[in-house]
Amino acid sequence: MRVYLAGKISGLDEAEAYERFLGAENLLMHCGHTPLNPMRLVDQTPGREYGEYLADALQIMLTQAEAVYFLDNWRDSRGAFIEWTIAGTLEMPMYFKTEDIPLGCDWPEPKER
Repeated sequence: MRVYLAGKISGLDEAEAYERFLGAENLLMHCGHTPLNPMRLVDQTPGREYGEYLADALQIMLTQAEAVYFLDNWRDSRGAFIEWTIAGTLEMPMYFKTEDIPLGCDWPEPKER
């Protein structure tokens, strides 16, 4: 399953944010899923407006993801809160704890949107 990663990026040291997202990415791959990591997939060029980053991230979540995994710091992020709101509205599967992430073979069939 393609799983989008949501969590705090803005306001963190870039290396810290990257390590947090990389850890979640590795966890999802270990569980048999394809992570969609915005730290890798969204253009991180300095000087871009916050809205540009968010629009690109939402485009990935909405067009490629079948579920969303929220890092433990997601509540401290405006963008992750927006992603949570949209994922909930669309009834996308959402995961908040590592133990709740199903193994790739145990993943429920995706719902039509």
